Order: sequence, then C-alpha cells, then structure tokens
Amino acid sequence: MKSSMNLYQAEFRPHFIWMTLSHLISICLFITAVAAICEFWLQQEQIQVENQLKQKQSTLNQQKAILNEMTSALAMRVEDPKLIAMLASLSNDIRGKEALLARLEELAQQQSHSFSKMLTSLAKIDTDDLWLTRVQVVDNDLSMQGVIAEPNALPLWIRSLSETEYFANRTFREAQISRDSEQLVFSLATKSEGN
Repeated sequence: MKSSMNLYQAEFRPHFIWMTLSHLISICLFITAVAAICEFWLQQEQIQVENQLKQKQSTLNQQKAILNEMTSALAMRVEDPKLIAMLASLSNDIRGKEALLARLEELAQQQSHSFSKMLTSLAKIDTDDLWLTRVQVVDNDLSMQGVIAEPNALPLWIRSLSETEYFANRTFREAQISRDSEQLVFSLATKSEGN
C-alpha cells in the first residue's frame, strides 16, 4: 500500500524559456542604446571635422586675399625677386591647404554614411527566422554573415532591408547560402551605387 503520492512530477516543474517578451525587449533596448551611443559619437566627430573645415576655409580665404593683394602689387611694380619667391611660397601653401580642404570634405562625406544608420536599419528588420553573426564595413563596402532557419527567410529579409534608409541605394553583389553542420549559413556583400 502506498502511503504517499508525488504530485510534483517532471512535467509540472517550471522550464526556463529563452525567448520571452522581456528578453526581446532587453535585446532591443541594448541595440538601441548602442546605436544611440554610436550616433552621438559620430555626430561629435562630424562637428569636429566641420569646425576644422571652417577654420581651414577661413585660413584659405585669408591666404587667397593675401595672394590677390600680392598679385595686384606685382602687376603694378617691376618684378622683384623677393616678391616672386613669396608668391611661389603662398601658391604652394594654397595648393596644400586646398588639398587638405578636399580631404576634409571627403571625410565629412564619408561620415554621412554612419554606422549607426546601418544599425538602425538592421534593427528595423526583425525576424525570428534569420540572425546576423558578423557585420563588417570597409569604406563603402559591407559584408554580413548569419544563420537562417528557413531558406525562404533570406529573400524576404533582403527585400525588407532594401526598403530601409541606409540600404536603399545599395545593391547586393554576392549572396551565398551553405549548410554548416545542422544550420543554414548565409553571407551577403553589398556595394553602394556610387561604386
């Protein structure tokens, strides 16, 4: 005769659930915080570059004014070797500063393709059938690798991705899907339309 009964069987014991709303919210908040920090940092960098650009532009304008004054004075006078040497020196300075100004403008344009915009665009496309394992950005080229649960998840994700702000002007030049042990692994490479 049984004197006790076990009502707390294995099926009634609580199990830890990984994909809960609170976990998903925590991940989204973390990604948003990282994106906001990156955006803030890039904005500060862009402000610094723009300030440097303004300073260089001001210096360049002053140098051009001096050059114009010297050129007009030279036209009125007989050629003086000292003035000719000074003119050549100033011309070289202006060429160097114009090259620096062009480089600063190029850097400012590169920073307009910010990393945080890319992360924000990636965060907008949320799916349970696909997740990224690696994102690499070199100049304007981008490569992504990840895992997909179903083969049709990748084309749907790419279509959704192309509708975001960051990926709107990008084309995928390479896409590969392979089986790695028990999961489907993909890799994508993009390039901007300017390339």
